[in-house]
Amino acid sequence: MPETPWLDWPVGSRVVVRRRTGEADAPYADVLGTLLASDEDGVVVRRDPPARARGPVSAVDPATDAARSDVGSAPSPATVTIPAAEIALGKVVPPRPVRRRPPEPTPR
Repeated sequence: MPETPWLDWPVGSRVVVRRRTGEADAPYADVLGTLLASDEDGVVVRRDPPARARGPVSAVDPATDAARSDVGSAPSPATVTIPAAEIALGKVVPPRPVRRRPPEPTPR
């Protein structure tokens, strides 16, 4: 396996990259999104937008009074540059599944 497997990833593919954070309590963080560029120095990934919450809402954003499900996570930039030294693992992943509406109830 090459030391820089991201050089084989096609630009435009959906990828997940596990990066080293250097923090003791959370040594790794995953970045999931579209590969915009890659070279020996690292990768540039445009993050996937967050999926809609399906469970209970965890908090309300006081600025907008809107429900939020991402409480506790820091805002993340849409485009992330990950240096090669921070890449622990990574791979190409399938596209996000398409959400389908549940079937309409049939009239009785």
